Amino acid sequence: MDKLRIKCIEALNSIFRGDLKPKDALSINNVYETSRDRSFVMEIVYGVIRYRDYLDWLLGIFIRAIDELSDETLNNLRIALYQIIFMRVPDRASVFEAVEIEKTNKGKPSLVNAVLREYIRRRDNIKTSSIKDPVKRLAVETSHPYWLTKSWIERFGYKEARELAMKNNEKPPLTLRFTDTKDVKMAIDALTVDNIAHRLSQYCPNSVIVEDTVTYDYLSKAIGERFFIQDEASQLITYLLNPEPFMTVLDACSAPGGKTIHIAEMMQDKGQIIAVDVSESRIRQLKSNIKDSGYSSIKVINTDILRLHHIEWIKPNYFDRILLDAPCSSIGVIRRNPDVKYRHKLVDLKRFKKKQLEMLEYLFNFLKPGGQMVYSVCSTERQEGEEVIKAFLQKKSNLCKIYSSFSKVIDFSIFYNTEEKDFVSYRTFPHRHNIDGFFSALIKKVS
Repeated sequence: MDKLRIKCIEALNSIFRGDLKPKDALSINNVYETSRDRSFVMEIVYGVIRYRDYLDWLLGIFIRAIDELSDETLNNLRIALYQIIFMRVPDRASVFEAVEIEKTNKGKPSLVNAVLREYIRRRDNIKTSSIKDPVKRLAVETSHPYWLTKSWIERFGYKEARELAMKNNEKPPLTLRFTDTKDVKMAIDALTVDNIAHRLSQYCPNSVIVEDTVTYDYLSKAIGERFFIQDEASQLITYLLNPEPFMTVLDACSAPGGKTIHIAEMMQDKGQIIAVDVSESRIRQLKSNIKDSGYSSIKVINTDILRLHHIEWIKPNYFDRILLDAPCSSIGVIRRNPDVKYRHKLVDLKRFKKKQLEMLEYLFNFLKPGGQMVYSVCSTERQEGEEVIKAFLQKKSNLCKIYSSFSKVIDFSIFYNTEEKDFVSYRTFPHRHNIDGFFSALIKKVS
């Protein structure tokens, strides 16, 4: 397993330096001979990311200044501790492999050996209850930043804040969205035969939740390729938009295309969908996904959404529907992207809010009178949700109204945002609904 462990160290080095996201780091220098190898590496890398701060707190008991360790030695120790605490790897094997790698890297094998053996000897007596500050204790136990933990405790209370933080450290299930009930039945039959744990979505039609870990290759072979991987929270945004055939729809910030394709499906591929994204690499992925879907009503434009007015044929009051799933902190999808916990500070939310409000105000000009616009973010934080809508209404209240959902498919009352009394909005949470954390609001332009 040495080469796999080295792969884990290299991936964690690049992730914690901020160079790469986990998925990209795991794709470099493919060393996987089997799917089991890949699963082993993913378990360690994502596990260490999820519990990094807790692992570092433990290491800090035995090492006075872990910041002075090289990235290689620090991540080697994190991996070994994660294996000892969370995996079915014998203690001896974890220690041996960590020491051998440290020798290979010409690092600190004696230190690594001493720290790991001392942890094993004393682990039954090491308790986070020794941390007197309850905010810091929860932050350490769940490996969430102090500022975010503090915010959740103030907002939800300690018990619910803990539930949310702990839920963020669980592996999320995989949601498959199908176009019709025949495909759903075929998928359920195949998963049942193979003893793969699954269930029907309780929120979205034609969706199956796969609770066991499976690969895309397995799914495509077992049930074909007539499905899209899309969390229920993401699907709900499209149902809130409620597009209809022959409408003209803008999907701003559309890559990788899950919502875009869902819009085309709801419109029966009749009408015009403009899918915009600024990233060239994400545009390539968007185009590939649209091509695979077979829908012809989608036109892709690679541009900054705030430069839409430079496209000659797109005029003010042009679109019947606009979806702005705005760039955000992604705090609502920590389950899927645990590195998000370490990428942002409280001040970043103010920066996101400013940009989100700018985009919302700008795109509103392109909405037809009587048209509807959905603003959404995959964030649990009020700065990026409620506060953006409040700031928008202060400027545009005479031009728009906030409405409840018009969907006849989804019972949106389940997701009604009880925190906000001034206008109707919707929130989903991992710990309440077992889906990603989203905020959404439906805005209608006054005729």
